[in-house]
Amino acid sequence: MAPVAVIVDVGQIGPDYQPGHAHCDCLSFELSIGANRLLVNSGISTYNANMRRLLERQTAAHNTVSIVGHEQSEVWSAFRVGRRARPAWVEVGNAFISAEHDGYRPAGITHRRRLSFDAGQVVIVDKLEAHESARGIAHFHFHPDAIPAINGQVVRLDKVTMTFDGAASVELQDYEYSQGFNKLASAKKVAVSFAAKLTTSIQYEDPVCF
Repeated sequence: MAPVAVIVDVGQIGPDYQPGHAHCDCLSFELSIGANRLLVNSGISTYNANMRRLLERQTAAHNTVSIVGHEQSEVWSAFRVGRRARPAWVEVGNAFISAEHDGYRPAGITHRRRLSFDAGQVVIVDKLEAHESARGIAHFHFHPDAIPAINGQVVRLDKVTMTFDGAASVELQDYEYSQGFNKLASAKKVAVSFAAKLTTSIQYEDPVCF
């Protein structure tokens, strides 16, 4: 079975005395299968104080869960940060990692995520804990070399299949991936709307090649 590399962000957004390079990326992750980069964050193409800089710092530009009308942290201008998300209850095991963050506390919501790893499968469980039913959007950004297809609520790419238990809708969208400063490439992302809980299964078979 092809080796899987997963990077999960469960740390602070940066030092409190200088958070200017922070993004809204708490509980985001990147995933590679073998030599193939599959899921990536959208990257950084500029440090100018413009709309592109703001978009690249927002929650929806990362592989995590956004809440309509709210950002994990208050980011603005090119390097400004106000209220910021803080991770908690971080647990790391031989085949899992889980954590939560309080970035949505103004909305009365806590986002908790658990990633579990098994042969041929990665399972991501997202929970939105709130006094009332909370709705979120889980974002999955594909590398420009990885072009997925969607059939109903199932996403496929070569020998990779993504399914979503608890999804209200699954949409394939366009986005721009930063390959470096002022270098953007067209790519695809999947946006999954859900209420309270979403279980995402990423299954793959050898050999994965795209």
